[in-house]
Amino acid sequence: MDCWSGITKIDTLEKGLLLDGYWELDGFNCILYDPELRILVRWKDTGYIPTVRFRGWVDDFDSQHSRQHNLLTNKVETVADIPIIKTGSRKTKLKIKNQGISRKLADELRYYHQSQNTPGVWYSIINDEMSCLNSEVSGKLNDEIDTRLLGESTELMDLARINIPLLNAELCDIRRVAFDIELASPRGKFPSVEQAEFVVNSVGIYDSDDLAIVLLYGIHASKSEILTAAMKLGYQPEIRSFIDERDLHLALYEILADYPLVLSYNGDNFDLPYLMYRGH
Repeated sequence: MDCWSGITKIDTLEKGLLLDGYWELDGFNCILYDPELRILVRWKDTGYIPTVRFRGWVDDFDSQHSRQHNLLTNKVETVADIPIIKTGSRKTKLKIKNQGISRKLADELRYYHQSQNTPGVWYSIINDEMSCLNSEVSGKLNDEIDTRLLGESTELMDLARINIPLLNAELCDIRRVAFDIELASPRGKFPSVEQAEFVVNSVGIYDSDDLAIVLLYGIHASKSEILTAAMKLGYQPEIRSFIDERDLHLALYEILADYPLVLSYNGDNFDLPYLMYRGH
């Protein structure tokens, strides 16, 4: 990804906060924050290769098959992991579709599931290997997991233990901004990311310095409405109104581009791709 190309590549790091990452054909690039130098750094984990996961059996394409417990359906199902390099051609995609494997499972988070490395947790990199700095789960926490998840599957309990370090991780003071978009979609209809048919009518923005901004499309908030919002929120957001949706998008990008860290809630899977498709 071009946006990460300027980040310094490393093979040793005393302490870094895992923030993000992206696949290349020869491994996964982890993006970490170095608190000593106060910069982002990049480390490539070559122990994993990018794959696409499909439900069901897929012949050929060097597929690796396994039986997985689906925690959502509580069923065990066959899945096929196919190297990305094998799925790029139209011919290959057609063969897969003809085998009845039409639903592609999400692959953006596959590295974190496979490696058990968790964004938001502190790591060290020694001899080109990454290790969690706060990976131990206390006996008390183990007992609490067993109690709260009594009767649940072993897989779910193990998943809870994997993510416990995130709850124990010390907070890092990075200048950051959070945002969330709202759409003018009909009640009861969930918006499609790819179709992006509904107007982005508002965006809420809040940063680590307590700057609050609300972007509105086609709405001019009155003084009484602004006062009511401030009383409910406990702070006074800056309200910016736009008569052109495109200008709202551009204003949002201009704000986000000023921060080294952007926070969202399912933004990787919805907000950001929706904005991209809506922009097109």
